[in-house]
Amino acid sequence: MGRQASTYTRVVAFIIRDGALLLIPPWENDGRAQRLWNAPGGALEPYESIEEALIRETFEETGAEIEPLGLAFITQEPSRPENQGNKSNGPAMSIEVCCYARLLSDDSALRSEHPYIPPPEWVPLERVSSLPTLPFCLRGWAKWVVKRGRMPMGVPIVSVQLGADVDALCASFERFGD
Repeated sequence: MGRQASTYTRVVAFIIRDGALLLIPPWENDGRAQRLWNAPGGALEPYESIEEALIRETFEETGAEIEPLGLAFITQEPSRPENQGNKSNGPAMSIEVCCYARLLSDDSALRSEHPYIPPPEWVPLERVSSLPTLPFCLRGWAKWVVKRGRMPMGVPIVSVQLGADVDALCASFERFGD
């Protein structure tokens, strides 16, 4: 039997209001950088539910209180262990559970997790569809929503290969259908 790969699971919150998505802008600090626009989210803690993780991670990263509403899509991709803290089992699978959420607090509560990270911003979906984003498939999802004027029905599952072309990932939403 071969080595068993570990699985790293993240949750991501899509908080939408008036045609805009709440995103964390790119940032740089002392040689560390995040060059992508991020939807709030992060890793599940041991024994934590997806809903609990969405609420906790969104609050930690944005100060926003949310109500998780439902599943938007799931991505899976091979991930290098050094990128997620698990160096013992070789290559790992990264799974992102992307969910819709409703904002319960008002904008005055919005703040960043660290002083060097800009506060979250409401970004129009038309603009999201052209930004470098994390998760990578967020751009394709935004294009789908803008083109059709509604959220996808059902839940797409997107499989990603290392080194995959982001535009090809975005196109996977076009195959999802109407």
